[in-house]
Amino acid sequence: MKTNVRTKSEVWVSRHPNGSVMLDPGLDQMFVTNKTGAHIWSCMSEGLSLDAIAEQIALAFNLEPDRVMRDAVTFVDELRRNGLLEGGESR
Repeated sequence: MKTNVRTKSEVWVSRHPNGSVMLDPGLDQMFVTNKTGAHIWSCMSEGLSLDAIAEQIALAFNLEPDRVMRDAVTFVDELRRNGLLEGGESR
């Protein structure tokens, strides 16, 4: 599965030990993520595909790759619904 989603460049991100806070000034809304969500966002910002990110997380934490991918797709879909992403499909 090839995925090609991009984080919107105008979203401001503040990383913290437990995750991140994101603000899109155009939407005037803040979003909070946990550590895993912050990691996914950071990797997408660097241009990694969701496939590569999910594989990386599964290997690092010895998790089932399919489960990680499902959770990552759910997270990315939520980001998209909230207007924080641009680009292709996450599935």
